[in-house]
Amino acid sequence: MSETDGANAGATASTNTDSHFLESAAADGNLEVVKYLVKKIEVDKSAMCLRAAKRAADEGHSKVMNILLKEVQELRVSQADHRETNPAGRTRSRSGSHLFDNDWNKIRTLGRGASGTVHEVLTDIGIRCATKTIALPMQLNADEPAEVRKKIDRSLNAEKNLCELQHDNIVKYLYICQPEPATVVLFMELLDGCSLDTFITKSSKLDEETIGLFSTQICSALAYIHSQEPPLIHRDINCRNIVVLADKTRIKLVDFGLSIKLEQSVSHISASNPEPKGTMPFMAPELLGGKDDSSNPHYSKSSDIWAFGCSVYQMASGELPFSECGNRYNIPEQLQKNGAPRLPNGCSTELRAFYDCCTAREPKDRKSAGDLLGHKFLALFESPPILCDWENIRLLSGEGAGCADIHEVLTDKQIKCATKTLKLQVQQGDQPNNASSINAITSDRNLCRLRHDNIVKFLHIAEKDHATCVVFMELLEGVTLETYIDKKPLAERYIRKFSKQICSALKYIHNLDEPVIHRNINCSNILILSETKKVKLIGFGLAIKLDNLVSHANDNSATPKGTLAFMSPELIAPDDPINRSALYSKGSDIWAFGCSVFQMASGIRPFDDIKSMFGIGKKINEGAPALPTSCSAKLSEFYKFCTFKNRNQRKSATELMEHDFLV
Repeated sequence: MSETDGANAGATASTNTDSHFLESAAADGNLEVVKYLVKKIEVDKSAMCLRAAKRAADEGHSKVMNILLKEVQELRVSQADHRETNPAGRTRSRSGSHLFDNDWNKIRTLGRGASGTVHEVLTDIGIRCATKTIALPMQLNADEPAEVRKKIDRSLNAEKNLCELQHDNIVKYLYICQPEPATVVLFMELLDGCSLDTFITKSSKLDEETIGLFSTQICSALAYIHSQEPPLIHRDINCRNIVVLADKTRIKLVDFGLSIKLEQSVSHISASNPEPKGTMPFMAPELLGGKDDSSNPHYSKSSDIWAFGCSVYQMASGELPFSECGNRYNIPEQLQKNGAPRLPNGCSTELRAFYDCCTAREPKDRKSAGDLLGHKFLALFESPPILCDWENIRLLSGEGAGCADIHEVLTDKQIKCATKTLKLQVQQGDQPNNASSINAITSDRNLCRLRHDNIVKFLHIAEKDHATCVVFMELLEGVTLETYIDKKPLAERYIRKFSKQICSALKYIHNLDEPVIHRNINCSNILILSETKKVKLIGFGLAIKLDNLVSHANDNSATPKGTLAFMSPELIAPDDPINRSALYSKGSDIWAFGCSVFQMASGIRPFDDIKSMFGIGKKINEGAPALPTSCSAKLSEFYKFCTFKNRNQRKSATELMEHDFLV
């Protein structure tokens, strides 16, 4: 054998070994090993990743499959143009699609509707998924294919973030392509279940517990898409676009109204067919005429909420909204005259109040999805993650002494989550079962109703004994922002990325009907997720609130509760130290956020060079520390707006979201 033959044989053996290891790791769902091998492999990487993706798909490891397919997509994009046009002028999907090489085979038709046809398909690289084909009408004399393609392409680019959505109650979009000038194909995960419309038909109508279960999940999905930047509007929520999975307890939001947006982007369709697009019994008043021009309806978060309310009506009544109208063209008149249809007799007061929050005639009067998640009706059906006990698996942070320790636990309901144990410094003479303490825990159980993409999900708050409180939270993989900074300044693009998400979370909690104050924002209470680098706000200051309610704690009012370097001047030297806890406010949260911006920009905590608590307090009263001179003017102004000494001068989170530095 020649040296060349030997080298080739060795390379082939090495490639085969890499392929074998990658496929095995994918089949096992071992994400870390898959990532390591993908970085290591240099030869024939695309083909290996495709084979491994198929193994992952066969074993149900969708996360591993998507990462491998994304790698293939990036490899192909670097080698080919976005699209390829053949001599006949037909444009086909680019070879960079991560689901197929050239084609896919339809296995069966899953459903047909006015907006398109849904099929189960098998692609030529062995991926089984669902497709929805949207064929837009073209007028030969009025439409130039190239112009139609350009308009649709612009709309598709605006919707590319559909494929980035990651939520348990939203169908996973895998790819969007445009095989013909007026044809769009959406690739989605294949779901096992039936539409909520079919589910209701089989059941006649749903009991309130099931309505609460499904409504919580729909609201969670809406809160997620509405919190995106820019917000994502569904446009066509109705019971046919909600899938009840085979276990009959979980739902997925499907069929985002892309077809509506595409039709509006092609001029002749809107001109020749001025009636509003969508499912009319679920359309909000502002979409059906009146104040607005019906040929150009304004879809919004509020119109999504109205449509969700109409879905609640169908769940409660078993009938479509306005079914008594007969002809759908009578619906706008009926709606303008009487408003939303009335729920049937027998519905609870809580359900009626919840429904009214969704179907207020004026868009501004409807509650947001986040607010609805905290509504009393949904709270009736909340189930804590434990029955009565849990087992610590490992210590995640703390010293193991029990005070503010965080553990990974497994509950007696077999739910894996995180717990934070808060031990109050109770002294002899403090009253056990203090009514104020109980009220504080009860009020902060509202934390369990928070639903925001940048806030840790609180599952339950339990009072273990009169001096111990245990907070149950979702289990997250990541590091604190403090660890991420690691005493090195961050580039402004990262400061912007993280600040935007923190501000979004603060805007959400500060604008609830009953505003939530964090009380202890600092870089140790901000988590950066390992997988996505997404921010999660953690460590809400329940311990501070509880400590302030224990009698002796207020006697020692010279020592403020919280993280001193991030505390605002009004907390350090209050006019009324006995009532210090009342001074925790939206403004003190904004100051603490500004101090986190300082740490991101400088790499160190505020006043890091001062060792005594007295010295830090004195410096805080003089004002916030100056940013490094290398910071841009926009960042410097943004920081200044967070750290005015007078809290009334500080900008709100809503105002900060509009600042040039973030925009």
